[in-house]
Amino acid sequence: MKNRNSFKKSYLSLFVQKKEIMRSVKHFGVTVLALFFILSGINGKSVKTAKPNDIIGIWLTQSKETMVEISKSGDHYFAKIIWLKVPISPITGKPKADLRNPDPKLRDRPIIGLDLLVKFNYVPEKMSGEGDIYDPKTGNIYNCKATLIDANTLNIRGYLGAYWMGIGRTEVWKRIK
Repeated sequence: MKNRNSFKKSYLSLFVQKKEIMRSVKHFGVTVLALFFILSGINGKSVKTAKPNDIIGIWLTQSKETMVEISKSGDHYFAKIIWLKVPISPITGKPKADLRNPDPKLRDRPIIGLDLLVKFNYVPEKMSGEGDIYDPKTGNIYNCKATLIDANTLNIRGYLGAYWMGIGRTEVWKRIK
């Protein structure tokens, strides 16, 4: 009988401790979530302050080997390569060309001046846009989303297949001008 009562007390003690721990974890989670929203509001650009042409400018890619200029024509945005860290092919001694393009007729065109984003739709209210992006390193075209994180940071995500599949790669571009 004595063992049974001590077991009940131990069980009750553990139950009370578990409740207290769960309450602390819940409080901690709410605090962290509140802090996240507060900090993201301080550092980020709010949707209300976004301007239609905020993505226009010159951007340095994540690898720091390429500069891309984003411009607008009509309702669409375009991006083209305007600078390469190594513009000359060490093999040919000529300006780097679009060698991996699936269309053999386009493989001689220079990388500098090459369009990456074509007819890209950017919605300033959402601070993001969608379209296609060409990767000259692979010769592939990917579905793409771009999100303006702040005035000088643009996340570019290329997807294999549809957006909803979520399979892809993200690059962070930094504004130069």
